[in-house]
This record gives sequence, C-alpha cells and structure tokens, in this order.
Amino acid sequence: MSVEALKRDLVQRPGDAAILGKLARVARAHAEHEAAAWAYRLLCVVTPGDRNAWWSFVSVLNSLGRFDDASRYLDPVRHSDRFNPYGILERLNFGGECPDLRALLRKRIVEYPSDIRYLVVLVRYLTHKGQADPGCLVELVKRCGAGARADAPVLDGENFLKSSVALKRHFAATRDFQNLVLCNAMGMCCALERFPGLARNRYSEGEVEISVGGQSMYFQLEEPSGFRAFENFFAYEPSLFEWIKGFRDTDVLIDVGANIEKFSILPAMLSGCRVIGFEPIGVNYRTLMANIRRNHLNDRVTALNVALSDEDGWARIEFPQETPGIANASIVERSSDASTMPREDIRKRKLDSLIADGTVPQPNHVKIDVDGYEAEVLAGMARTLADPRLVSIRIEIKPRDPRRPALVTRLTEMGFRGAVADDLKNLVFHRQR
Repeated sequence: MSVEALKRDLVQRPGDAAILGKLARVARAHAEHEAAAWAYRLLCVVTPGDRNAWWSFVSVLNSLGRFDDASRYLDPVRHSDRFNPYGILERLNFGGECPDLRALLRKRIVEYPSDIRYLVVLVRYLTHKGQADPGCLVELVKRCGAGARADAPVLDGENFLKSSVALKRHFAATRDFQNLVLCNAMGMCCALERFPGLARNRYSEGEVEISVGGQSMYFQLEEPSGFRAFENFFAYEPSLFEWIKGFRDTDVLIDVGANIEKFSILPAMLSGCRVIGFEPIGVNYRTLMANIRRNHLNDRVTALNVALSDEDGWARIEFPQETPGIANASIVERSSDASTMPREDIRKRKLDSLIADGTVPQPNHVKIDVDGYEAEVLAGMARTLADPRLVSIRIEIKPRDPRRPALVTRLTEMGFRGAVADDLKNLVFHRQR
C-alpha cells in the first residue's frame, strides 16, 4: 500500500495507531523521511508507552540531519520523560556528546535501580568510547540480564561467544534492541579476547570508525543513517575473530559477496593476509573501492566487479534500491523489462576459471555470503575445493534453505568438517588432515 493511500485511510480513522505505524514504516522504506517523521511523531503521541516508536522517530530525524530536533525531543538533561535513555543512546550513535554523561548515568542508575535502560546506555557508551575491558563489560551485561525479562538468557562470563549468540537469538525472538546492544558488547569481548587492545565502534564526521586490536578501519557514509549497518558491528559475526586469528600474513582469503565490506578489510588489517573481494553490484563495488583506499590497503585488498557462479558469462540482476550496502539481489531474465527496480548487467565467472587464467591466486580461506546463490558459487570452484591449500570455508546458508543439507554433504565429501559458527546460518568448515 502506498503512502498516499495510507494517509487517506488515516483521514477516515484519525489517531489509529496501526495505520500510523504502517504509514511510518512504508514512508521510511520508500525514503520519504519527512512523512515518516510526521507519522512517528503522531504515533509517539497516540502510544506514549511505545519505546520503539520513539526510537524510530529520533532515528528518522537523524536521517534528515535534524540533530537539534532530535536533541530537543529526547534530551536527557532538559527533559524528564521515561524515554531519555534512548535519547542518550541515539546522540552517542551519531557523534553527539552528553556533558557529564557518566555522572548522569550514575545518578539515574541509583535513582532507578530496576530500570536497566540506563545500564544499557552505559554499555553502549563504553563500547562507543572503547573504555572498557572484557571483565567490566561482562559484569555490566550480567547486571542488565538480571533486570531483564524473565525469559532473558543466562550469560556465561567465561564464554563470550556463547553469551553473544544467546543474546542475539533472544533479540531475534523478542526484537528488543537492548539485547542487540548487549550482544554487541559481548561480541566486542570476543574481539578483545583474540586481539587485545582498543576496541570500539562509533560514528564521527561522516564516517564510521571500527577499532579492533588497537587498529582502526574507516568506512565512509553517504548519510548518517548508514551507521545503522555498523552500530552493532561486533554483534553480527562474533566468531569471525577466532577464525581470523588462525590466518597467516602469507594467506589468501577470497571474499565472495564482499558488499562494501567491513569483513574484507578486517582480516587484511588484523592478520596482514591478502584479500580478494568479489562484488557484482556497482554501487557496492564503488563504495568498497573507496573504503579500500581510505584504509590504505590497496596492496593487500583487491576488489573485482564480478559475480562468482557456476559458469562464465553474463547475467542481469535487480536489487531493491541503489544505495551502498544493498543486498538481496536477484538474477532476472535479460529480456524482461517489467520491473521498476534498479538493474545491472554483470559479468559471471567461475572461481576455477579465474585461478586457471592467473587472475587470482589459489586461496587458503574462502568466505561466502551470496543470499541464496551458494550452490552456484560452490559448483564453479570444484578444483579449488579439491586443492589442499584451501583449509577453511566460512559460508552463510539460511537454516531453512532446502539446499542446505546437500551443500553441507558436498563439503563434507570434499574433506571438510563443518560446525555452526555463531548464528545458525553461519557455518565454518575446516579441512581434515
């Protein structure tokens, strides 16, 4: 349903929270941020206890660059509404500063000991500033867990990965963003465990800074709302740090479906290995190239505007919108013009062919994240899989994908043993010697 149709429905049923919520979401999905802000503001009035509405409202204001408006509505010092913790959190996410924040949080935690939101904000503050060691974060996350819902997971202070995965699964079930903030903190503990040193993720002056092991990488953003893809960076794949820890500086990693890509730059930065990233979507490829240059990694990271597949040739893809970081592209008939979605003609190559003609070297590690085209990628790398120099594969396959058992069986028959890495969809295979 369109934004205009929902506005007409709202005229017939003014103040209807369901219509307002749908209008806000549809407007935001179509990048009509002014309409989304208007709808979310009304929704906050109609449902004052809906913290997600307030969170979304201030997020849209920041997407519009209206930071002063966001602060006016959700300033933690000048207002006393119960949603102040989210105002603090949002200002931190987008590079704002809160004077005397630690003192303010200390006061609020004492005043409202049963309100874990202030503890959650303190966790985010520490991960944002890089001012906490694992022991401190674990204790804070445990305190948050003690005051959370009855079905909240029990955290293991000795096993950061286990705790991070438990929090992320709870978030998937409840959509309670507090769990995602805490999961990010536990994922940061996983990074600190493998790569001691400064660790943080923050937005500053038009770009994101991700620090791991005392080293920083930077990602340029077209607009502040792009930080959403990075604000919980350590929550996404917490086992990745353990995998990278086993890389040598002489190793080669092939990253299939590199996107823009924080996970191409991270291994090159931490291990010194060589990375070849494959990204077929033009806007993602251009952003990836800019990020490689920004991090001065041209000598270690190579990006190719190619889709790996089971054959050499050409294909046409379409995708939801032409913005950096876009995923979920689909191959369509090149003769079809019915869709209004963005489209591109792309080059397809088998990895075996690229290795055979010397375009890329034989890899030691492969990472695959291609939104349902895993079978085609693996079919085009049969000789690569058979080469004993390939020692590990990290692949994302949705748990309910009907082709998953066959893909796992194939890799097992090629001499690899697999295990769930963190999320059920993330699998890691190691060659058995």
